[in-house]
Amino acid sequence: MTSSVPQRPYEGPRWEAIEFDEGEIERAFPKPPPISAREWMETEANRLLGTTGQLGKLEDMVRRCMKDLPCKKREAETAHRMLPTHLRRQRGKPPKKSG
Repeated sequence: MTSSVPQRPYEGPRWEAIEFDEGEIERAFPKPPPISAREWMETEANRLLGTTGQLGKLEDMVRRCMKDLPCKKREAETAHRMLPTHLRRQRGKPPKKSG
């Protein structure tokens, strides 16, 4: 047998049109850096490792990338973060060399 209680109408919040703030979307999903910045970072990191035997410093590489290419600081930093781990300095104090 079915219940004889009539259905009650919905009294909760109603759906309304959703609007997005363009700035919030750009912060949540940033554009990748230009290919030229990624290529410059990788080439420069390989050059520094080959000539000096040391990895380049983040601030120096970002500054020079911005100077050599028409790119923004955030794009250069993102390009640096995209480098393979063997071409980036690790965070923190470098390990002491024995000997």
